[in-house]
Amino acid sequence: MWGFNMADNRDECRKIWAEISGATRLLEIYGYWPTFHDATVEQINIRRETAEVVMIFHYIDLRSGGESEAATEIHILWKDVQRYELLLEGYVVYGVAFSYDDDFILTEFEEYRWGLGGKIRSKAVEITNVTILDCVE
Repeated sequence: MWGFNMADNRDECRKIWAEISGATRLLEIYGYWPTFHDATVEQINIRRETAEVVMIFHYIDLRSGGESEAATEIHILWKDVQRYELLLEGYVVYGVAFSYDDDFILTEFEEYRWGLGGKIRSKAVEITNVTILDCVE
């Protein structure tokens, strides 16, 4: 299944977020699982020898309650990558969704005319680092 399904799998996506190692830091900062809407891709590293993909994003969104924003740098590691298709028309992310694909996690980047589109099929996803860049009140 390689079609984008962000709106169709919200419960499954939340369940996967809760299982991702290191993701609770994002929940602590924002109060919810982020969509990555308008995040920017700062770096993509494909490690063929270890079947890993690493991406670094800058993400700004409202904190829960809507009283302030948080700007973060988020490092995501996909392990045991079985397949990836990435289209980089620009550096903006429209949205990210997770779903199960047999025994794998399918990460989908909603295609965006000036941004990142595509998908990664992997055995595991980890948030390896989250740094608060600044807070706008």
